[in-house]
Amino acid sequence: MQNCNLPALDYVIDRINQRLIINTYEKRELRAQIAAWLAIANNNCLEKIWIWSDLTDIGIFISHGFIVEGVIADSPQGSAIASMAYFVESTRQKSTKVAQENDIIHSISNQPFKTLLSLPANLTLRLLTPQDCQSIAALLTEVFVSYPTPISDVSYIKSLFTKGCLFAGAIHEQRNLVAVAAAYPDSNFNRCEITDCATLAQFRGFSLTSRLIPLLETKLGSAFTFYTLARATSWGINRTFYRIGYRLQGRLINNCHIAGSFEDMNLLVKGKTLPPFPTAKC
Repeated sequence: MQNCNLPALDYVIDRINQRLIINTYEKRELRAQIAAWLAIANNNCLEKIWIWSDLTDIGIFISHGFIVEGVIADSPQGSAIASMAYFVESTRQKSTKVAQENDIIHSISNQPFKTLLSLPANLTLRLLTPQDCQSIAALLTEVFVSYPTPISDVSYIKSLFTKGCLFAGAIHEQRNLVAVAAAYPDSNFNRCEITDCATLAQFRGFSLTSRLIPLLETKLGSAFTFYTLARATSWGINRTFYRIGYRLQGRLINNCHIAGSFEDMNLLVKGKTLPPFPTAKC
């Protein structure tokens, strides 16, 4: 039973990814809230607790067994937030892919980028609307074997538009959606996640994601810090974000179920003053 003196707990039981996601928290009674989250996670057989914390609070989280998995520090307001994790199930904290993932980042960092070629005339880029929800769901479902959110549900895609999320897409022959990227703005932390990036196999090679993301960034403007969570074992998606100015600022271990298995996710942040993340310690 929840302590009636606690602030209302704002969380999501994420059964797809076997984790408890904490959306917001109150600085007062933080220790009691942490105890309540641990109880909820244990009672629901969840393996990981995930929360974004104000940097001033990480000491309290660490004292309760949380670890820092990444930091978004280069914000327009100069503040910073940390991605914190508590592993209820200790095996979830262990990754066998860290060396491979570090090699990918080092490889990407040391290779120059080629100039983008002009798009074929039959491909156009534009911001999408709620009328495109069916096409967005169909494309994402075709590209991903599994995904952390219910992307095949058209009503879920519609709800994202309602919440203020933006989608940009590449259209073939003015008819068919062949690539998509999305932006999820969060005014609480003045940040915006770039996510849901997907391109049909036959249209890869045109750097469509690299072209779509700037459309979203321009639309939202400079009030947000842009970041993404990219599959750490994917050379292509990490290379795409490095091309347009994103850099590694953390790694979330076994964070979500995507493309058929639990995956480590690189936290990539766009900014000019970002220090290099110590990949050897991931």
